[in-house]
Amino acid sequence: MGALQISRLCNALYADASLTPQGAAFAAGPVVDRMRKRMGGLWVGGRLHIDNAAIRFEANSLNHMLQDNIAPVSIGLSCVHSVELEGGWVTKIVAVHHDGGVFRFRCYGARAVAGALRCAMRNGAVTPDA
Repeated sequence: MGALQISRLCNALYADASLTPQGAAFAAGPVVDRMRKRMGGLWVGGRLHIDNAAIRFEANSLNHMLQDNIAPVSIGLSCVHSVELEGGWVTKIVAVHHDGGVFRFRCYGARAVAGALRCAMRNGAVTPDA
């Protein structure tokens, strides 16, 4: 298998995300609290990068302005145990089970992204973290 290179706009689920004061001006706090409880966190928009070493996610500048506790995510592929595809309204959700827990993201083409990750793991195309 060749080099794994995926870059997509997506939303990632952050369990501890909260609104900044600027974010609270745009959204009703009680509504956001209900959404967080129902979904297990808040969906944060940004860019996902996947290669043979790691899965990385960085929130976009608007989300950094409106939300707190949204540090960049970096998960070494060597730490990934499994990849599952979960249902969603418009896009499917990819659940990456790894040594530190579960990282969930949603994007167009989620089925293909999950398949590429599974294939890389199955074929040993994972390289040590850089």
